[in-house]
Amino acid sequence: MLNRICPITLVFINLLLFFMAADEAFADAPVELEQAKSSIISLIKEGNYAQAQTQTQKMIDDFPENPDLPKVIYNIAEGYRWSTRPDKDKYEYARIFYQQVIQSYPDSAYADKAALGISRGKVLSLIVSQDFDAAGQALDEMVASFPNHPNLPDELYWIARKYGWSERHEEEKAVYQQILQNYPDSPFADKARLGFSRAAVQSLVMSQDYDGAKKALDKLVADFSEHPDLHDALYWIAVRYVWSGRFEDAKRVYQQIIQNYPDSPSVSSARLGFSRADVLSLMMLQDYNRAKEALDKMIVDFSGHPDLPDAILTMGRQCYDEGISKESEGLADEAKDRFEKAAKIWDRLVNELPTSSLTAEACCWAGDCYLKLGKHQDSIRCFQKVVDDYPEYEYAWHAQFTVGRCYEELKDTGAVEESAADAQIKAAYERVIQNYPDCPAAGYVRHLLSREVEKEK
Repeated sequence: MLNRICPITLVFINLLLFFMAADEAFADAPVELEQAKSSIISLIKEGNYAQAQTQTQKMIDDFPENPDLPKVIYNIAEGYRWSTRPDKDKYEYARIFYQQVIQSYPDSAYADKAALGISRGKVLSLIVSQDFDAAGQALDEMVASFPNHPNLPDELYWIARKYGWSERHEEEKAVYQQILQNYPDSPFADKARLGFSRAAVQSLVMSQDYDGAKKALDKLVADFSEHPDLHDALYWIAVRYVWSGRFEDAKRVYQQIIQNYPDSPSVSSARLGFSRADVLSLMMLQDYNRAKEALDKMIVDFSGHPDLPDAILTMGRQCYDEGISKESEGLADEAKDRFEKAAKIWDRLVNELPTSSLTAEACCWAGDCYLKLGKHQDSIRCFQKVVDDYPEYEYAWHAQFTVGRCYEELKDTGAVEESAADAQIKAAYERVIQNYPDCPAAGYVRHLLSREVEKEK
């Protein structure tokens, strides 16, 4: 389950980009498309991709002769691309509508853009899948196929950013270098220069060369002191410090943003980031009373902040990772302490914050933690909430399967009477087959259920 969580969500940035794409899509559209537009935007924003696809097809059927249709379809595809959900399904839905523009409107100005969109979506999807070798090959094919496309520097820049968000800073730097070498007069060349320097700092932090990272950061600030995106570069460097457990360094960079760029789009996230780094620093020092007080204050101070759920999710992850580290060192008591704190942090996200896209993830993480702690009833509570409230969540199958596992362990320890446990195990596993027939656990569950049938015979 470790690979399913991204340490930082990009909700705020992606949401802005999504609405930029959506606004462009429909700014000039006639009045009769307004209702269809609003419905589709809402569905994509909610992550309801399939229904958005159905609504878009209906819109196409309703307005087949409308001259704005190629632009609208293209920008709906772009809307999928900028969706806040981190999964790769959005790129497949985007590809469907790019392809529709190419096939239905081959002479439209948007057909060429759609072809580039398909190529770019393939690269991004492979990066999300962490198939970096294939992503590199797809990127080379895209550059070879569209060498003179006016949007290519733009697309290369955002591919570089995707590499950076995936912690592949060497690949990120290489793409920025492509922009600088091949498109030096592009508006994205200046962004690429800053991006290259920022990625270099992040790479040094990842390699634990903290002295080198500080020198590179100081040089970046001096070289790009007037750059309009400097606040953003500093923000992501601070995030990299957090991911590396360098909380005091992170707080120092966040403070730079707060003091020097108080009107920037990054300042709100920097304030939250500073508060989160402060809590994590106190946890690392094992000053848990002050850490709890700081966490309580953070939840109050940033109530309603779009990044608050992610901040709390990553705090739990920090405790969990420490627990795994302590466990591998044979420090069982310390590992148990970290797992308990992680589970309590995730419980707070679930129980005290409004429902968000991260609620189901927090439930699953807490459920796994409680299972490691042998607190099976708490684990069942968490996983049952996922199954009941978030049946479409990507790892709902894991939740349903683990309910069965919990009852198996309760049966083995004698905590639940055998016949009662068997009934719960059978019911949980049958729901796995019924609701998630193609999930990774389905083969094991079918084998177990068939074995039980043979025993009954």
